[in-house]
Amino acid sequence: MSRHRGSVASAEPDPGREVWVWAGAKRLHAWLLEPPESVATIFLVDTHGSLRTDPRLHQLASRLYSCGWTACCTDLVLERERNDQLVCFDIPVLAERLSAVLEHRRRQLSEGAPLVLAGRGNAAAVCLWLAAQHAGVSGVVSLSGRPHLAEPRLGLVRCPTLLLGVEGEERLLHVNRMAEKRLAGRSQLIVIPKAPGGRAVSVGFTEAACRWLNRIVADCPRTAPPTRHLFDWTHSLLSSRLFKSLLGPVFTLLSNHWK
Repeated sequence: MSRHRGSVASAEPDPGREVWVWAGAKRLHAWLLEPPESVATIFLVDTHGSLRTDPRLHQLASRLYSCGWTACCTDLVLERERNDQLVCFDIPVLAERLSAVLEHRRRQLSEGAPLVLAGRGNAAAVCLWLAAQHAGVSGVVSLSGRPHLAEPRLGLVRCPTLLLGVEGEERLLHVNRMAEKRLAGRSQLIVIPKAPGGRAVSVGFTEAACRWLNRIVADCPRTAPPTRHLFDWTHSLLSSRLFKSLLGPVFTLLSNHWK
């Protein structure tokens, strides 16, 4: 990603802008494509620092942006961590980082808008891990991913999941087939035909993902957030630890005075 829009024209779709998100003590680099009127949001995540160069991710981001989607592309691993296998394969920790990115962006999203997670390689497992514990995720897309790395949580993923693989990558296809059986929600495995050069595969990924995502958006209910009444706020305040800690000494003083 570049600090100057369009300076890497062959690698980045345009328009777009850089954003920074704090995940605990880690400052994550993200790149945002945001149309004037957004119909949904997709978080495209990676763990190998290849968001600038991977055609599958960038073609998908560009295509969805042209259809009115907000695309937030994020590297979950810092540059100095990319050769550290303990970090790159720590799915729970990376899921916490993705959760921080998601929560940061949700403040700018309209309530009830569909929200999809997509990742390649290890990042696909990160997306599934987070989806298992986050009710607000509308769907997950795995792009030549390793969903088996999220094995402890696969049975808890209830949102629709699309698994995309490439013809001939038998090892990855095997683990994707096994993961498909474990997922609790609707899932589909699509195998993209292999052709000379990477462009045909990238186009196949983009077309298959967009068709699936359009169906997901059409099926998502648009619900308004529940309204909190005055009684709810009062009850929350009175039952809070802070309120009790503040009034505790007052009650103690009054009780001692009337003894």
